[in-house]
Amino acid sequence: METTATDTPLTILVLGASEPLAEQVGAAIEAVPALVTSIATGSLADGPQRLRECEPDAVLVIVDDDADRALAMIAAMSHDTPATPILALSRDARPESCIRALRVGAAELVGLPLVADELALALAKIAEVRRLARAKADSAGEIWTVASPKEGVGATTLVANLGLELRRAGRDVVLVDFDLRNGELALVLNLTPPYSLADIAASADRLDPIFLQGALVRHDTGLYLLAAPPQGDVELAMRADDVAAVLALLRATHDYVIVDAPPSTSSVLRAALTQADRIILPTELTVPGLRAAWRTIELLSTLDCHPRHFDVVATKHSASALDISLAEARSTLKVPLTATLPRDDETAYGALNKGVALADVNPASPLRKAIVALVEAFTAGRHEEPKKRGLLGFLL
Repeated sequence: METTATDTPLTILVLGASEPLAEQVGAAIEAVPALVTSIATGSLADGPQRLRECEPDAVLVIVDDDADRALAMIAAMSHDTPATPILALSRDARPESCIRALRVGAAELVGLPLVADELALALAKIAEVRRLARAKADSAGEIWTVASPKEGVGATTLVANLGLELRRAGRDVVLVDFDLRNGELALVLNLTPPYSLADIAASADRLDPIFLQGALVRHDTGLYLLAAPPQGDVELAMRADDVAAVLALLRATHDYVIVDAPPSTSSVLRAALTQADRIILPTELTVPGLRAAWRTIELLSTLDCHPRHFDVVATKHSASALDISLAEARSTLKVPLTATLPRDDETAYGALNKGVALADVNPASPLRKAIVALVEAFTAGRHEEPKKRGLLGFLL
């Protein structure tokens, strides 16, 4: 995450510091001027009054001088003003102390003596969540779940480039890699995520916008990624409720949340499908590909799944007589095909091997042009209701 300039500088309230410590904390805050516009201070005793007077974007509470009272203050403030992030500052950074602070409502515990870079990282997460929330104040984001019926159909390339083209168009976008066995979005985007879904699963009880923002990795384009666990951690203990909570928080701060969902029947996949506003089913026009797509459509019919839109997209399409025709595919699946993505192995493999967008390999690629057209079609009339909606929301 970048910790430099932001267009949403924060107002900070510091509570509970003795004179020497207050000077040290103030110096650390002043070392990150791009993130902070003003600083106010107060004692623990006048904390509630100062909170009402200042209406800060974040509160820093010094825990060490009177830990019990400071933690009680954090608990009261998190209850009364839950939208205001609170950072606990302490010389005691043992895991049990961190857990204690988090349980009473702190977004994070930052160690003392305060290091400007560490403070900047914590404040940058708060500033970015605040910026995204302001941008999304008037509308909720959309969740697109790309439900791959089988491996090898080009789903990850589709997810990555949908996100990159949306970002190119100025949208706030986050990709979520729920392929727990073979998650490759980080590789495709040439990113090395410090955190992943495994960290979310391990701390699901403290899930909030600040914590979740800290688990995202930022691409150079401004696109965000919530990465799959490393080394194919298929035993990830995420409940369906946790998946729903993650997606709801991301929807609140981004225009588009695009989920890469694997070919499985796990609770993670089911939750990602039931939360989706749009389900995209990519399939090759081969007998195995269409059989897998048909099974996925059958699975959808058994779920409480009501997307606003359902799109079947034919991938790796060519004019070869060996391919199953579009008419035969429609007849087999009993649903219309939204679009076809032409086979362009040179551009697709070049992008995958270099960890770049299709546009960076060949802006005129027919595959890239087809994905751009798909983005334009999906975002046109975004808030219109579907003209016809069946029992499942799409299977009519």
